[in-house]
Amino acid sequence: MPFIKRLTDSRRLLTSLDFVNTKELFRGVQTVERFTLFSFGGSAVVSTRVRLATLCQDVVDLTAPGRVYELSPEDIRKMSPLNGALPLLKGERDAEILRRIYSEYPVLDRPDRVPESEDRWRAEYATLFHLANDSGHFKRREELEAMGLRMDCFRRFAADDEVYLPLYEGKFIYHLDHRYGSFESVPASKRYGRKATAPEPELSQLQDPNYEIVPRYWFPQSVWAERRRQKGLHQAYRFHFRDVAGVYPDLRTAIGAIVASGPAGHSAPALVLREPTDAPETNASTTLSFACSFCSLAFDYIVRNKLFSKHLSMNTLSQIPFPAPPQLPSGRYWLNSPWSSAILVGRWNRSDGRWAAATPFRYDPERRFLLQREIDAIVAHLYGLSREEFEHVLSTFETLARYEERTYGEYRTQRTSLQIFDAIVEAQRGGVPYQTRLHPPPADPRVAHQRQPGDARVKELQS
Repeated sequence: MPFIKRLTDSRRLLTSLDFVNTKELFRGVQTVERFTLFSFGGSAVVSTRVRLATLCQDVVDLTAPGRVYELSPEDIRKMSPLNGALPLLKGERDAEILRRIYSEYPVLDRPDRVPESEDRWRAEYATLFHLANDSGHFKRREELEAMGLRMDCFRRFAADDEVYLPLYEGKFIYHLDHRYGSFESVPASKRYGRKATAPEPELSQLQDPNYEIVPRYWFPQSVWAERRRQKGLHQAYRFHFRDVAGVYPDLRTAIGAIVASGPAGHSAPALVLREPTDAPETNASTTLSFACSFCSLAFDYIVRNKLFSKHLSMNTLSQIPFPAPPQLPSGRYWLNSPWSSAILVGRWNRSDGRWAAATPFRYDPERRFLLQREIDAIVAHLYGLSREEFEHVLSTFETLARYEERTYGEYRTQRTSLQIFDAIVEAQRGGVPYQTRLHPPPADPRVAHQRQPGDARVKELQS
């Protein structure tokens, strides 16, 4: 049993005061290093409340109003059901919000830990390939071209006896965006380093529904087919997220997108949503709902208060409260459509004709921004946040706020999200559906690409 869990379960833990060495309290130690002061009693001690503080930079921070907060052993057990780890809350207000959320919503958990009688998400963490363990199968572009192969419009290399598929990595993904990074403009000398950067595609490329990103590596289709069979992956798409995550100073922490079925490295693990009985995986509309909720600011806020490292592992995710499928909206406002489909479907998809049959919507940064803010406001309502709580949640994204203030002269994500949140409240009071701020509205055919008769790419996808 973990040491801290043993202390909290036995009610012996008294305080946990966490510091970061920003002000060099310990000279010669890196400023990002953290240390924690614990106090606990002997077997005769019975502690009903634990005093905690997180990310203090100096002892004087402990005197700031609301900085030190208290949790009961029961609160800690509810927030960390697997390992009893202490949450990393910044103050009493966060403790109040998360204490309520954890009491009202089930945690996201693995299929084997969710009874069939419970209507909850069953999210199976799947690492498809590892860049070290499976490196023997990887091919670089230079190797494939040396074999006389040429890359097709789907970024594949086809030989007589094998097809090499693009390998997805976490750096290609951002919020509801599966074309965030591409290596097509990066020379080979800078493409394979440990921290190689995949530049964002140009706007004109993203607005092209035929555009595909260029990866660093390719993987044999035959090996992928066997791995897919072993892991029971049947859908033409799945939800992937970034394994590498940070709280400070990153803009966002929980980052994911729906990606066409194909090989992916360990930096882009998948969350495969399983049904309890018949269907091996959930349908597209449910996956859309899950993806939008995962990428919302409310979910990100909870993750940030639970993340202990630079990796977003299943151990962390399986202790995050997540609205169960029955708690997703129905009559008042529906998350599946049109918001999620309008933001996710942005290009012809290479996987198969069924997924390709969806009409891509034109890539418009301003429309995407408003769509995401509507999703943020909707999910905030799903978590039962009050306006004051939602405003507090938004205020905790300090790096995002500073970036937008430099770029746009204001924290526009906060302003827009709160305006939409208020509009939803007014719609609920009046007993009418929320009316989107977008014109044309989400998923309107007027903002979709038009297929051209005889399009060779569409014919290939549907063959």
